[in-house]
Amino acid sequence: MSASLDGSDRARRWLLGGVVAYFLLLGYAVVANDPIARLTAYALFGVIAVAIGVALLAQGPTDPIGAAGASFASGGVAQFVWIATGDPAFELLSTVGVFAGIGLYVYATRYRR
Repeated sequence: MSASLDGSDRARRWLLGGVVAYFLLLGYAVVANDPIARLTAYALFGVIAVAIGVALLAQGPTDPIGAAGASFASGGVAQFVWIATGDPAFELLSTVGVFAGIGLYVYATRYRR
């Protein structure tokens, strides 16, 4: 099993487009002080995190790549809970989940042999 984000080129383009759209939307929301754009960017962040998590979990739930997937997915779900409740603990949990997912992904793809 490959320790990378496998998938079609089309899926990778959609993912890259989503990440670019997130940063552009968030930048606009900050500059324009637009709460709807900010909320949309937050929701897009959750969608991207869950999508990456599901893709990684599908590769092997017991490998470190699966742990990265679980971290991304839990971060994405926490993002949606934060949007719904406004509880800052879920905002922190979302951030930690995604950063842990990034760290585990780097470990699984670069350092684990």
